[in-house]
Amino acid sequence: MEGNSRRSALRGMALVMLLLAAAALVMIYQANQSKGTNVTAAGSEGATTGDVKRLWEWTDGELQGGAPGGSWQLRFDADASVDEVKRMAELLGIKPLAVTAGALDETDGLEGNLWQGEVVRGGGALSLWAKRTGSSGRAADLVIRYELGQKASLDALLAQANAVLSAAAETGLHAKMNLNVHGYAIRSNSMRRLADIAQADSRDTYKDGATVSATYFTPLLTASVSLGGGKKGNLQLAVHDDTESKRIELTAGVPLISGDYSKAD
Repeated sequence: MEGNSRRSALRGMALVMLLLAAAALVMIYQANQSKGTNVTAAGSEGATTGDVKRLWEWTDGELQGGAPGGSWQLRFDADASVDEVKRMAELLGIKPLAVTAGALDETDGLEGNLWQGEVVRGGGALSLWAKRTGSSGRAADLVIRYELGQKASLDALLAQANAVLSAAAETGLHAKMNLNVHGYAIRSNSMRRLADIAQADSRDTYKDGATVSATYFTPLLTASVSLGGGKKGNLQLAVHDDTESKRIELTAGVPLISGDYSKAD
């Protein structure tokens, strides 16, 4: 019974995260449509280990259980060749699942999963996933995630962030890191308090029923994403009124919230 309740809670969390991710895209799209500009990869910078430390410090006083009480995720995105995917997996010690074991050697040019694997590191899960792109079949979208549940450790987050970034540098890849934390707020105004602590200026706000999401820019973070019109954002905060648990869910993302918590169920 307890397992079913946990799975239901995780599915609910997944839905909230997907809604927040969609909200982030809507906010940026609407902002740029009104200005006649586009968001481009060239206008963004990934999070750094310094950003990880700052978000940990900022959320420590606003989450139930402190920063260790939240669910944390690091996500790294990069464009890679097949050989670079192989090298990254080798450096990180991640072996492919049997279903994708031979996919990297295919040269038929078909799009599809090239590689998928996962290992346990520092009490969390480090996973690598690559999808073939382009007609040549020699290029891939590479995604690496590190996920830590409750009782998270800052040392573990920093160790895995450094491991992935170092492996990317050795491979010659430019991997952009996105950082997310999700938990329960200890105050009804935790979102506002976080923005104040971060010395952040509001860029946009999105409301959808019980969910409120806002994008900010703070000079205290290295990460950034172009919002168009010469503006940048690098911190997204969101709260969701969970009517079932009677608690307020709090999510923070640098530079934006991603929806990858859907994997949790």
